[in-house]
Amino acid sequence: TDAMAVQNYYADGAFDRAAERRGDEGWLAERLADRSSRFYPVWRGKTAIGNGGTPQPVALDREAVGAAGLEAEVILLGLKGDVAHFAFDASALPDPAALGVAAERFVELREVGLELPREDAALLAYARGYVHWHGGHRFCGACGHPTSFDQAGHRRRCQNPDCRRQQFPRTD
Repeated sequence: TDAMAVQNYYADGAFDRAAERRGDEGWLAERLADRSSRFYPVWRGKTAIGNGGTPQPVALDREAVGAAGLEAEVILLGLKGDVAHFAFDASALPDPAALGVAAERFVELREVGLELPREDAALLAYARGYVHWHGGHRFCGACGHPTSFDQAGHRRRCQNPDCRRQQFPRTD
C-alpha cells in the first residue's frame, strides 16, 4: 500500500556517518581543524535556522565554536563528500549571540523540518538527537559516577575504574 511506502521524513541517510573514523584521533583532529568542516549548534533543544524565504540550517565554522569555548564535546555526525559535519550543545550559553546567532533563530525542528530538504532535516534531527542523548547520560546508570565523551560522541564511558560501563544511544 501507499502508506507502507511513506518513510520518516527525518530518516534520509544521504551522508556517510564515518563509523570507522570515530576512534581515529588524528583524523578527527584534522577534520576539527579543517576550515571546510561545519558545526551545527543545538541550544536548549532548538536548532539554528537561517534567515531568508526558505528555512536553511545554520552551520558555523570552527572559530565560532572555539570562541564560545564549546569545543570540548563536538559530536561527529558524518561526511558529505569530503566535508565533515559536527554537532554541539550550546545550551550553556545564556545567549547564543556569542556564536553569532540570535536566540530567535533557534527554533523547534518540528516547526520547520518539513520545509527543509530531507537531507538537511535528517542531519539536524540527528544532531539534536545526539545532543539530547549526551545531556541525559552524563552519569552512569549502573554506579552513578560521571561519564566521559568517547568515540567522537557516539559513546560515553563510566569513569569509575571498577565499572567502566559503556553507554550507547538507542538506535530504534
